Amino acid sequence: MKLTLIHEGWLAKVSVDEGKKAVWLERSALGAKDASAVLKELDAIRQALLGLPTNKMGLVVDTREALGRNDPEFEKKIFPAFHTFTQRFARVAVLVKSSTGRMQMSRLVRDGGLGYRVFDDEQKARAFVGLD
Repeated sequence: MKLTLIHEGWLAKVSVDEGKKAVWLERSALGAKDASAVLKELDAIRQALLGLPTNKMGLVVDTREALGRNDPEFEKKIFPAFHTFTQRFARVAVLVKSSTGRMQMSRLVRDGGLGYRVFDDEQKARAFVGLD
């Protein structure tokens, strides 16, 4: 599978596969400074995706290198915007580093009423969005 980089910012690198089946959003190891910086970056990513048939594509959000942040106020500001961003995709897979991370992210997904699938296995995440 060949991926083409379409956005590289402080928060994430975003690539699309050559068959336009999926987008790969790889979170960086940098911690989020504040909610407004994250929202600005999400908007830049959204701009980079304009013109792609995202309603027919899968999205893998690779959080394996991301630093977690357990801050309810921050989450209240970011999750609605992130959910709006991800709604444009047909399927969303969240890729985490460990089974502990899978349990934590699954709880956040469940509590938020989100339709994401959470994986700690890259091949399964790829298969879920059609990149096998």
